Amino acid sequence: MNEILGELARVRDAFDKPTLQLLDRKWAPLVLAVFRTTFTRDERAVPAERLHQQVDSYLDELRLVGEQVPDGAGRALCVQWLSHNWLVRTRADDGTEHYTLTSHALEALDLVQSLTRNRTLISESRIHTILDVVRRFATDASPDRQARVERLNTRIEELTGERDRLEAGGEIEPATDDQMLDGYTNLLSLIGQLPSDFKRVEEAVAGMHRQIISDFRGETRPIAEVLDDYLAKSDSLMKLTAEGRAFEGAFALLRDEPLLVDLRRDLDIILTHPFAQALRCPPSSASSAAP
Repeated sequence: MNEILGELARVRDAFDKPTLQLLDRKWAPLVLAVFRTTFTRDERAVPAERLHQQVDSYLDELRLVGEQVPDGAGRALCVQWLSHNWLVRTRADDGTEHYTLTSHALEALDLVQSLTRNRTLISESRIHTILDVVRRFATDASPDRQARVERLNTRIEELTGERDRLEAGGEIEPATDDQMLDGYTNLLSLIGQLPSDFKRVEEAVAGMHRQIISDFRGETRPIAEVLDDYLAKSDSLMKLTAEGRAFEGAFALLRDEPLLVDLRRDLDIILTHPFAQALRCPPSSASSAAP
């Protein structure tokens, strides 16, 4: 009984989050369709007035073909979505207001995207990715020096054997189009998770910053002491949460120029394979908002 009660409490908590609240609404398909159409890789922040007008235009188009749509104008609907934590409104330096998607909206879009793919992600590529991660993770986790050495020696022997085979004129078996497309789809799936991850970190840091400012305003200590404390907390925001620490680790990799050069080279190699000619459609807007 305690086990099912605990699980029920956790599931209820999940359903109380904006992500599942969005998916559970009557107008969820329409809201997500608007988000997918409007927010793209090239435009992650949309001017507020333009989004209001676009929503009005979308509603008019849908009414003309007999689709049911919610009551209210685009502005009112955007305000509702803002209150539900699906949109964030910010003011630019020039005074114009923009909407961006929250991490909750991005997570909902990711889920919808995963359910609309034509190809399964249960593939050789996905399994190899999992095995590689587990192998590296196990190596990092082991405190046994000799075990680490043996793992490295095994990998070195595998790579040395393959190098020697190729240098001796061994045959190279090219990857098939299906194998490449499976790998490409797997790669898009992994990349598609990044926008909501980055947004979640941004929201966590913004929330902490608001809390620090609130605490700062309510302080009764001498101003110099409070200011020193405020500045120290502001400087260490990224280290105060698991999201911030994970982001710093990821961002350190993204600042590694040799690593990025290798990444660009590898992507160029992938896209020269014949399978790339079959890629007729770009990634959808749900996963194209990656930074």
